[in-house]
Amino acid sequence: MKRELLKKEVEHVVGHELREARDFEKLSQVLLKGTRERLSPTTLKRFWGYLKNESVQTRPHTLNVLAQFWAIKVLMTSARMPVRQQKRRVASLLRNGSQPMN
Repeated sequence: MKRELLKKEVEHVVGHELREARDFEKLSQVLLKGTRERLSPTTLKRFWGYLKNESVQTRPHTLNVLAQFWAIKVLMTSARMPVRQQKRRVASLLRNGSQPMN
């Protein structure tokens, strides 16, 4: 999953764009609760480009935790859908690599 797409999907899961310092603090807490993995608010700010002067390569662990969080939320949502709708949603994600079909 591309970096920008991952950002977009995580923001979709949390319900809004991450724009303020407190957004990253809250996301850090939500990630810990949802994945049992800790990403610091500073790491998240770097990933989202909130810290403009920080030019650090994103570690695979960061990408993995964000992708795991997104996948858990998608699966939890999908578990409440009929099987046919789940299949369409997964197919849409694989085909388009963007927002899933409802």
